Amino acid sequence: MDRTETRTLETEKVELGHGRIETRKISVLPGSCLPAALLKKWIGLDEGTIIKATTESVNKTTGEISSLDRYYISSLNFLNAHIAEQCARAVRRHWGIENDLHYVLDVNFYQDRTQCKNANYLQNRVLLNKWALGMIRKLQKEEETETGKEAKSVKRIMAKLQSPTAALEALTSLINK
Repeated sequence: MDRTETRTLETEKVELGHGRIETRKISVLPGSCLPAALLKKWIGLDEGTIIKATTESVNKTTGEISSLDRYYISSLNFLNAHIAEQCARAVRRHWGIENDLHYVLDVNFYQDRTQCKNANYLQNRVLLNKWALGMIRKLQKEEETETGKEAKSVKRIMAKLQSPTAALEALTSLINK
């Protein structure tokens, strides 16, 4: 492939779940097709990749269609053999982190509902929430190792740890391992 090539490479995947049919399309272009002024601002982008991720969702019940375009830049080399597939995996992993961490913090720790103007309080609360979630994840991993079964949900473990005695016992067990 020529370094100045500007053809778009694409990959598409259809997934069923959560009452939707989702079509995920990834289009990639070489970073080198950007103007030189922009390339100076992003070191390495001239060898990297520009990504457009399009998700089209069809609600199976109502037939309602929605579409969302997201754009990314990546240091993944556009000349890699399966660059569109690599970018598709990277975009999915990004959203996996979003769903696995931020969603749990928002839903179980009510972070989005916190209304406070004291930046220090908010920063400390977020830090403590992440620490607590880390401890819960360790408890889940420990439970899976001991039982061989899928661990209880974050919400169920939080309910179990409401008692100070239960919380201290759980922390002690983690510290002593």
